[in-house]
Amino acid sequence: IPKDLSSTLHDALRSYSAGSYTACVCVCRSIIQGLVQEQCTKEGIKLENGLNKQIEALISNKKIKEKHNQDLLKAVSILGNRSAHPTTEIFTKEKASLVLNGLMILIDEVFA
Repeated sequence: IPKDLSSTLHDALRSYSAGSYTACVCVCRSIIQGLVQEQCTKEGIKLENGLNKQIEALISNKKIKEKHNQDLLKAVSILGNRSAHPTTEIFTKEKASLVLNGLMILIDEVFA
């Protein structure tokens, strides 16, 4: 992944290690958005407003083909959105772990 996003990934890992699970999920969402935007640009896909529209553009243009990766990307995005906006949702260690692991799978399988 790009160096700036690699540094941000370390921030997510440090947040997780410190028990700042909401911060970890929020940083993971930021990384996903950066990766999605980079992929859209690389594939010549117009950057729509909003992460969800960008994800849908990648899927509809067959740039993310595997169904499990499509579902994982949507799940990480949804949980990330919830962490970045006012909510009553509590981000536990388990939720943060799911998002962080999902991000790592996506980096390996989709954005490598």
